Amino acid sequence: MLGMLRRLVICLCAAVANAIAQKGTGFGIILGDPTGLTLKHWVSRDQAIAASLGGSYYGAPRIGLDYLWHFNAFRSSIVLLYGDAGLAIGFGKGVRWWGDRAYKYYDRNDARIGVRGMVGLNVLPRGVPLEFFLELGPLLTIAPGFDSTVDVALGMRFYP
Repeated sequence: MLGMLRRLVICLCAAVANAIAQKGTGFGIILGDPTGLTLKHWVSRDQAIAASLGGSYYGAPRIGLDYLWHFNAFRSSIVLLYGDAGLAIGFGKGVRWWGDRAYKYYDRNDARIGVRGMVGLNVLPRGVPLEFFLELGPLLTIAPGFDSTVDVALGMRFYP
């Protein structure tokens, strides 16, 4: 199983390098669960693919990949809501970002695979190549066993 996960990481890194070279792709930081780097590529006017690489209670490193659907709920070109469905893979021990009393903490060295569904808020200021976001939603571990928790994160991306 670890060999398959390593191949997945290599393919994800190649896809990230290709996406950075294309227009409509932003990169930045994400804080919370996970904490690390984020990349977002718009595939259409209201849909995008987002990836994250960092650490969290779920594992360090942790890789995430989400498909996002954006909604113009506020009739604004600056503020959008979005929903997404995605996958998270955590390797190794988890990282306690919030002190010793973290809600979940994995101290085993095995890999974990989970699915997640997020709801988020995007702010895309006019005339500035930045995006700010806040998201939250459940993360359901499907392997090696079943478990659940909540991911909450905020971040910023830059569009070169």
